Order: sequence, then C-alpha cells, then structure tokens
Amino acid sequence: MTHLQLAKDRKDDEFYTRFDDIEKELGSYDWSNKIIGCPADSEESEFIRFFNARAKKVIYWQEIYDEEKYREVDIIVTNPPFSEYTKYLTVLKQLNKPFYLIAPKIIVRKSFIQIPDIRFGKNLINNFKNNRTAPCCWITNFPEDRPIWEPVTEKTVYE
Repeated sequence: MTHLQLAKDRKDDEFYTRFDDIEKELGSYDWSNKIIGCPADSEESEFIRFFNARAKKVIYWQEIYDEEKYREVDIIVTNPPFSEYTKYLTVLKQLNKPFYLIAPKIIVRKSFIQIPDIRFGKNLINNFKNNRTAPCCWITNFPEDRPIWEPVTEKTVYE
C-alpha cells in the first residue's frame, strides 16, 4: 500500500515539504518585493522559513476560504493537504492569482484541474520531511518557457 493510500485511509495526509526541495524549485525567483501567502502552513513550515529570508512579507494561515488573507497576498505558495486539494484548486481558480503548489501526481492525472495556463514546475518531489514518500510534482501558473500544461487523461503516464 502506498503512503498516499495509507494517508487517505488514516485521514492523515500531511506530507511536510523539505527546505531543500523548496529551495531547488523556488530559489531562482526574486521574491523580495512580494507578499507571499501560504494558506496551508504554520509557523514551523519550511515554506515560512524559506520566504521569511526572501520575501517582503509572508502571511500564513490554515483556512482554505479566508478571502481576506488571499486579498492581502501577491502570490500563493503551499503544499496543501492532499485530501483538500480540489478545494484549494477551486479557490485558486476563482482568485486568478499567481500560485506555486505541490501536487500528488495522481491528482494531476485527473481532469478537474481546469485552471488556465497551468504548467509543471521544474522538479519532482518523492520524499518528505516526516519520512514519507509520495510521487509529487510542482504545478504553477507562473509565466515560463515551459509549455502550458495540457489536460492529462487517465491514459497519460507522468512518471
């Protein structure tokens, strides 16, 4: 049984992102004049540590639908609980703000990601802080040289 399936069965789907993985994916961007929102993070999050050293300001919270907080930020960056993923994507689609998220590959295969101009990030993630593994990738709507994401069907293999 995979870590994702075990997490789903136990209702324990927190896969904590390692600082090195965040730095590898996001370290080349200039965050200095941006207010970053981390809507699935707490003070102990490696995302908070990363952005505290690089961004103009970091706002973090753990409430999906906190519209006031979303309005305060320029960019949303987080690794949401996988069981809440579709809710986060729905909110992001409504907000029309730049974002960078970690997504389990199984979620990416589903056709419900209907956000314009979505792209894969540069790196994959398989290992997480809390000694868990899960095949994940970064997804973003940042403008880049990489091609725009095409809807992925169940027959598509992204490995």
